[in-house]
Amino acid sequence: MKRSFTALAILSLLAGCATITFGPNPEPPAKDFIESLKSGDGNVSELVVDSSSEKSQEISRVLKKLKEESKNPAAKAGADYLDKLSVEKCFMGESESLCRLSDGSDLVLERSGWSWKVNLDRSDVVANLQEKTQALFRAEQSPETVAINFTVALIDGDLEMAKEYSTEKTHLLLPLIVGMMKMARTEEQAAKFEEAKKELQSMKCEIQGDKAQCAPEGKSKPMDLVREEGIWKVEMKKGGNEDSEDEPEEPSMDDSEP
Repeated sequence: MKRSFTALAILSLLAGCATITFGPNPEPPAKDFIESLKSGDGNVSELVVDSSSEKSQEISRVLKKLKEESKNPAAKAGADYLDKLSVEKCFMGESESLCRLSDGSDLVLERSGWSWKVNLDRSDVVANLQEKTQALFRAEQSPETVAINFTVALIDGDLEMAKEYSTEKTHLLLPLIVGMMKMARTEEQAAKFEEAKKELQSMKCEIQGDKAQCAPEGKSKPMDLVREEGIWKVEMKKGGNEDSEDEPEEPSMDDSEP
């Protein structure tokens, strides 16, 4: 009789606890996913909800690039990020679970039968990895591309983008230059600005080692670029094309015109 009472008590307890969730622990598949990133094999198709999604493809692309460019200084940030990444704790729900990673981001997993799979569209790991490896893919860009993107950023008044394509010395000048460009961008000048963007497509660069001078066809004043850790960046400094360790030069009105 006592045994029957105990069984009934347990059943009664379970019936009254609707919030209790039974199922596989989401932590092992979350750890498997992180380890697959660290191994660099790029094979995460069995661990994610949709292996054909854009973010799944991006993860594979980044991992492949990290492996191919392992000796490139620009790959260090991405490799270091993955080395330090780990699963700290997981919270299991009925149809989805959340695992907190060591970088403070969350990994969302969805139930798939009697297992869990990572939902990349709802997880931060792809965006974080892209941010850490951004410089790696910048290393692929030619000086012509960098010069074009930098100039377009100035024309559009995009300070952050201009910083992305320039050296730290040049960053000191950019607020002034971008401010001048915004003031000059009137409705009357809009067509001229757009025409200037089209002219940039004829950009040509002369490269000498880790330095380059770039200008669109027909333009006599070149733009200086330097290669820092494998990445081309625009550099404005005192003395124009002359080498100098002094403070960056003050921009002229010619520098602010498209």
